[in-house]
Amino acid sequence: MPNDVAIRPLTVTPSSGPALDVQRSDFGIHLEITKGLDELATVRGTDVIVPGLTGRIVRNRVKDVRTIELSGHVQGVGATDALRLASYRGFVVAIGACFDPTLTVTIGVVCEDGVTRSLAARPHVLTWGPEGIPGLRTLNVALESTDPDWTTALSLPLLQQLGTVFTPTISGA
Repeated sequence: MPNDVAIRPLTVTPSSGPALDVQRSDFGIHLEITKGLDELATVRGTDVIVPGLTGRIVRNRVKDVRTIELSGHVQGVGATDALRLASYRGFVVAIGACFDPTLTVTIGVVCEDGVTRSLAARPHVLTWGPEGIPGLRTLNVALESTDPDWTTALSLPLLQQLGTVFTPTISGA
């Protein structure tokens, strides 16, 4: 369940099991999407350069890969040092299992307009920051999606408000 300070509520669901709470209310795990929501996907295709001619022959481009980055921290929670360190290790293991590069994860993010956008991606690189304090580390997760467009889940009232749904009106005879 996203916590109250999350910029954009975020869910991560691996293909192997239940969703991982990446914005825990106790801040044990707190990740934000820092790249890939607003950036464009990379494209395949290049223009052709013919020696001796000016300019280029323009070729088609196809959306190829969208790179997504999640950044944040992991910290142990609990009333004692032993509980904090144990929960920290549990969070690290859960993150490793969720972001296994052999799995696909579905990322869902609620944007400013209230629309949930989701995308299936594969974890690419999991980078842990230095452990200066036992049980507290920063974390960056890079993911790649070969289906580079976000899908949206719009509600009917929102679609009507945006004017994208035809609503018939019946006038009296």
